[in-house]
Amino acid sequence: MEWSKAKNIILIILVVTNIFLCFFVIAPKTQNASQQQKAREHAIALLHDQGISVEESLIPTDINTSQCTLSQDRSRESALASALLGTITPQDLGGSVTLYTGLNGSIRFHNNGEFSAEFNPASMPIGDASHEEYSLDIIKKLEIEAEIYSISIENDSTIVQIGQLWNGIPLQGYGLTLHYHNNALVRITDGTRLAGTIALDNVPTITVPTALMNFLTGIQELGDVSQSIVDIQPAYRVSRSLSHIVELIPIWYIGTDTSAYYLDLVSGELNRSK
Repeated sequence: MEWSKAKNIILIILVVTNIFLCFFVIAPKTQNASQQQKAREHAIALLHDQGISVEESLIPTDINTSQCTLSQDRSRESALASALLGTITPQDLGGSVTLYTGLNGSIRFHNNGEFSAEFNPASMPIGDASHEEYSLDIIKKLEIEAEIYSISIENDSTIVQIGQLWNGIPLQGYGLTLHYHNNALVRITDGTRLAGTIALDNVPTITVPTALMNFLTGIQELGDVSQSIVDIQPAYRVSRSLSHIVELIPIWYIGTDTSAYYLDLVSGELNRSK
């Protein structure tokens, strides 16, 4: 047999082999995706049967967040204090609390990431910036990934509520409040800053169809009545095991026409949003 013919036969065998290999690899994935889609459709239909409407476009196509553990890192605290206060003097208050004082005021950091600040009158004027612009600049100086939730104004005082994010995903209950008076920042309260080294925990999450079913059974167990789901957003619940170790647990924030809930995507437990 000529070498050219033998080579062609070998190539044909390799192509056929690759086709079979691709089939055996892709077919199970395709079948699983089809099963997940059917389960998703069934869950949506069951919600509708129970009188709860939801637009399919609101429902995430997959669970893209994973449980992870973060070791709190305090190494940047003095630099953050300097960015707000100028030249600083640190003071160890015991109980893993450090107070930094400077010309502009003081800021207090705790071992668990909590912090608060008091500024001297008129030492932090917003100038020509808006409260939103100035608040975003403060967030940047604190090296916090966050977004503005709300701005409320009453007479000469303005309160800006900030929510912290982790890789673009909200951290439930984590943020800070900026207080302004006469267009100057006078106080930061309710501050919590998570920063440090993170590691995946390899804990499996529930699937989207299971999440929808758990929501349905959850509100029934709570005795709540809803007619529609109006919002579903991924978030993290923060669980603290030690003062400097926290777990970020993936959840869904689910808004309905009557209430709001958090669905744990690891345990499947549903709780009302506080």
